[in-house]
Amino acid sequence: MSFEILGKDEKDPSEVDIYTVDWSDLIPGTGEPISDSTWHTLVSLSDNNTVEELVVEDGTGSVPAPSISDLTTSAWISGGSPNTHYRLTNKIITAAGRIGERSIEIVVKDM
Repeated sequence: MSFEILGKDEKDPSEVDIYTVDWSDLIPGTGEPISDSTWHTLVSLSDNNTVEELVVEDGTGSVPAPSISDLTTSAWISGGSPNTHYRLTNKIITAAGRIGERSIEIVVKDM
């Protein structure tokens, strides 16, 4: 299993942003497809008493659902509370059973 924190990003609570993870280094040149991709969020630090969820859009509204394209996965993210740090994690499983997990730290700020 591979786990990695890819970096940090900032977003405003009203923004809907797309996040993409490139998995080509985990499965280079094998032609092995990604068979499953799941996304979840976790609050890692907050200055607020009430914390709004950072939402992984599911495609029920006008924003697309998470997707898999060759060796990348993408998800549209919305919401969050100002002055709150989140960890957005993408976990994949390949057709051969390889498992990978990568996270992005997201800081929500009023911009």
